Amino acid sequence: MIDSPLYGLRILHYLNPVRYDTTGRFQSEFDSNYKVVEKTISFLPMCHHYIVMPEKHDVVDNRKNVTLLHYPYHRDALSNRSHFYGSRFKRLLDF
Repeated sequence: MIDSPLYGLRILHYLNPVRYDTTGRFQSEFDSNYKVVEKTISFLPMCHHYIVMPEKHDVVDNRKNVTLLHYPYHRDALSNRSHFYGSRFKRLLDF
C-alpha cells in the first residue's frame, strides 16, 4: 500500500445529503451519496479522506485515514445546491 503512487493523497468528499429523519438527523444508511463515499474509502485505503458531514449525524468513524468535518447543510436538496457558506467552509479546512 505504501508503494502505491496514490499513497498520502488527500481526498475531500463534499456530500449532498438528502435523507433526514423528523428530528433533522442525517440518515447515512439510506443516502446513496454516502454509500459511494464509503466504497471510495474502501477502494482507496492508501489515501486520507475528509468527509464534509451534516452537523447532526450518527456516523462513527475511527479509521485512521478518515476525518469527519461538520458543516451546516440545509435539510433539502434544492437549498444544498443553491446555498454555500464559504466562510464556514474555509474555517473547516483551516487546521
